[in-house]
Amino acid sequence: MPVQYAYVGGAVNLSCDAMGEPPPSFTWLHNNKGIVGFNHRIFVADYGATLQLQMKNASQFGDYKCKVANPLGMLERVIKLRPGAKPLGPRRFQLKKLYTNGFELDIQTPRMSNVSDEMQIYGYRVAYMSDTEFKFSAGNWSYAKQRDFSFHGGECPVQYC
Repeated sequence: MPVQYAYVGGAVNLSCDAMGEPPPSFTWLHNNKGIVGFNHRIFVADYGATLQLQMKNASQFGDYKCKVANPLGMLERVIKLRPGAKPLGPRRFQLKKLYTNGFELDIQTPRMSNVSDEMQIYGYRVAYMSDTEFKFSAGNWSYAKQRDFSFHGGECPVQYC
């Protein structure tokens, strides 16, 4: 997306994908300068790169350029990172049923006031793991499975995971 939003104290992922043979390299710039400091991580795959920013202050807003290059050429993509409102948590998050190999959730989101339609909450990502997985990973949630739930009219239909 050419414009993305974040808030100070949160995190944001900026993604850049490109196919090419040979696989391209990816370079990120902020306001046409190299990105320095400890408030970011870059995840690179064969055909994509994601810049993950920990938003510590307002100076991190601005234009982020992704440069994609291989010996046959170069492309650039600019993502404008703008200040946005911190999303509200779910109005309701309820475990409806528990099965041997899954569960059903009821998730409802509040409508945020004083923000544009593009800033409304359109879904949640739910991370989960079994008791055994939780103990085995010593409570490290980076090993959790995750599932995205998108909303229609502010409510997420009960879903089986």
